[in-house]
Amino acid sequence: MLPPRQRWCTYAVLALGVALRIAVAVVTPPERAYDDHFAPLHVILDQGRIPDAADCWECFQPPLYYVVSAGVYAASMQVAEQVGAEHEQAVSAGRKAVQFVSVVAGAVTLWLCLLILRRMCELSPGREALVLACVGVLPRHVYMSAMATNDAFTYMVASIAIYAALSVQAGGWTTRGCLVAGALAGAAVLSKGYGAMTVLAIAGTLWLFTHAKARRLPKHEYWPSFKPVAWVLVGALAVGVWPTVRNLYIFDEPHVDNYDIFDTPMRFQPPGSIWETEFYSFRLSALLKHPWVHLAHVDSFWTELYARLWFDYEGFAVTLKLYPPWDDFWHRVDALEPVWNARRQRLMLDYGPQDVPPDFRWVAVAGYLAGLPITAALLAGLVLALRRFRRDPALALLTVHFLAGLFVVVFQTLRLPHFAAMKAAFALSGLTTAPVLLGLALEPLRGVGRYLGIGLVWLAVSAVAAADVAYLIVVARYAAGP
Repeated sequence: MLPPRQRWCTYAVLALGVALRIAVAVVTPPERAYDDHFAPLHVILDQGRIPDAADCWECFQPPLYYVVSAGVYAASMQVAEQVGAEHEQAVSAGRKAVQFVSVVAGAVTLWLCLLILRRMCELSPGREALVLACVGVLPRHVYMSAMATNDAFTYMVASIAIYAALSVQAGGWTTRGCLVAGALAGAAVLSKGYGAMTVLAIAGTLWLFTHAKARRLPKHEYWPSFKPVAWVLVGALAVGVWPTVRNLYIFDEPHVDNYDIFDTPMRFQPPGSIWETEFYSFRLSALLKHPWVHLAHVDSFWTELYARLWFDYEGFAVTLKLYPPWDDFWHRVDALEPVWNARRQRLMLDYGPQDVPPDFRWVAVAGYLAGLPITAALLAGLVLALRRFRRDPALALLTVHFLAGLFVVVFQTLRLPHFAAMKAAFALSGLTTAPVLLGLALEPLRGVGRYLGIGLVWLAVSAVAAADVAYLIVVARYAAGP
């Protein structure tokens, strides 16, 4: 363990990451988010009940985030009114407070990244700060931590569950510890549907290593050795099964999606089918030419996934919406095709350079280029982690959780082959694994390679941080008006 005086760089990086999330949240209106996550809160506060899937577009989501946020919303409004705010001002204060639920969740997730990194790796002060910085300045996590959505909250709950599982694993998988780790994983399911990946990662990894040991035991001892797996699942089911039970009771279905209830033009989004989706291409040159979602690369899965990590790629709720010429382009599309159909969707993704904000373009290009060496290091660390999989149960758990996050994006794309489904945000529950993988990639570097490799990643991190600050400045400038 490093003495406190040698950790100042790590804590400076942590402070920078928290400051970025706070600053972006301050300049971003609460309404500027993917979908309206305030509607479920109003059902809870106005009708005094948990919303069901038919109540609003986002009401199919599990309730934990909305219950917590409804409490924050009501408490903030009450405080604002007590200090003399008008009703509209109190409502604005409540909505901003809900937005900061994500900020707090993002900050806690960063702290958990550091705790898990220190549990798993013995790194020098400089390398520890560097690998934490890669997560601290990651644009997608910065954006999600500044939006009023349930994603950042789910990342936090999943990260707490993984940290608890690592702690229980170190203590020998006691019954109490298994129940706690399982219950926390169940809370991730109760936060958002993809929280199930956390349950599967913990229970699945425990099962694999238990099975490997139990094969050498006498037959009568084989099944009893799986008790820890059973207790994890009991804890997870006890907490996380309730949305499924409620859907079965109301809709006779274990899972109900908003696509199943509401008519939406998203069904016309390209690529439109699995056969038109490429899982083998990465079109960096097309992405640099068209930094927002565009016909030039909308059908390339890995391009979409990468782009969403390093910039506000979809843009319709934030960066594009802020630019007046984009509204003009939107009206031209409306005149050409007033009906929402496949043609309109493709017209919308065939914009020209004059239709998109040039100041954000340079932010995007910087993020995409700077993200390359960080992503390469992450993938190298993943290869090293897979090579150590059988020898290190803790590293195996983290690796499975990370890969499960990627699988969620693949699964969503196979289920709904539209660009809105190819969201890197779905994978960020596995964020706490990223610093460990980066640490593994940098650990073997020696001699000149060490200086070149670490220097390149520091340069990339600095460029991403500068792009984050530029993003913040441009958003603030647009928010201030002409």
